[in-house]
Amino acid sequence: MVHEGSGHFQQLVKQYLPDAQRILVVGCGRSGKEVIDLAQALPAYIEGFDIELDPEVNDLKTERYHIRLGDACAMDYPDSAFDAVFYHHVIEHVPDPQRSIAECARVLREGGYLYCGTPNRTRLVGYIGSHASLAEKVRWNLADWKMRLKGRFRNEYGAHAGFTEAELDAMLRPYFREVTWLTSDYLWFKYGRRLPSVLLRFICWRPIRAVLAPAIYCWARK
Repeated sequence: MVHEGSGHFQQLVKQYLPDAQRILVVGCGRSGKEVIDLAQALPAYIEGFDIELDPEVNDLKTERYHIRLGDACAMDYPDSAFDAVFYHHVIEHVPDPQRSIAECARVLREGGYLYCGTPNRTRLVGYIGSHASLAEKVRWNLADWKMRLKGRFRNEYGAHAGFTEAELDAMLRPYFREVTWLTSDYLWFKYGRRLPSVLLRFICWRPIRAVLAPAIYCWARK
């Protein structure tokens, strides 16, 4: 099954970068599945890396993709090597988020795009749309609220906090000429056929979205 984030990214690439030749997946997961899914869906060659990989996919190279070990804060790629970068729910895990954004910008060509998604730090409830069990979702939300009550709901304290739009925007602006927020677009993409349109419009209203959207998404042009 294709993850909604990957599907949303594919839609944007087809719209804005139909002639993309090379795409990078930053933090492709241990199995490299996101790389393989994108290679099957898009004509571009897909490079992907993660700091940990299953042995069977470590340095796996085909005519359509390459999966390798790598570090989001010190990418082993030349400048301007990619047309697009897919950075989906990884930035909240890296030790130096600002440095990873700088690296994403460095390896992007002029006019290329970064797709970035991360948990929304101002959410009231998270993990709603994940494929985890109800018990896991309850446990994770309780852990989040425990960190909030301690005043430690931040990534650097080990919480799965993510960022606010303002925090992520401040990291992106030094490197990207345009930053388009796609959180509402993503919610329609993911839930448009599952929720009543009236309810979805209410959730996407900016003041409500700030506390109900589990994650935030943007499309940044270098």
